[in-house]
Amino acid sequence: MSAKRFWLACAAAAMLSLAAPLAAHAQERDDDHKDEVLVLGDGPAAGRQLTREQLRQCLQMQPQLKTRGDEATHARAELDTLKKNFDRLETELQSERARLNTSDKAAVDGYNAKLARRKDLVAEYNAKLPAANDEAQRYNTLQDHWKTGCEDRPYSEADYASIPYRK
Repeated sequence: MSAKRFWLACAAAAMLSLAAPLAAHAQERDDDHKDEVLVLGDGPAAGRQLTREQLRQCLQMQPQLKTRGDEATHARAELDTLKKNFDRLETELQSERARLNTSDKAAVDGYNAKLARRKDLVAEYNAKLPAANDEAQRYNTLQDHWKTGCEDRPYSEADYASIPYRK
């Protein structure tokens, strides 16, 4: 039994003596990994490596791009809904126009109410159009800035790790 304990103790000591160099090697590998050059975007690295400050600005731009894109998409969706409602109403009006009994006051009043609603839809669409175009323009400008200044630019992983708050 004592020989068995001796060999177990030897095996444990050997394992511990191997673990220390392995841990040091893993730490060196992690330190080397932090100096790795990575790329913003999906393409191959292009252009000069970003400085830490440029990288910080590019990282701050990403949530802005998402927000601006969502706002532009929402504004466009509102216009699309108005356009669909207009088209549906226009189809109804064309159908009713052909069979409208002009001597039936209720039918004429109903038709005129739909005409008024169509006019309101056009006014609402025209009122929202400039704001939707502005949203799209702001998004496109920011996206162009991202593409020319950040996309596919290399950066140091150490710089990335040194930026305290990456939002």
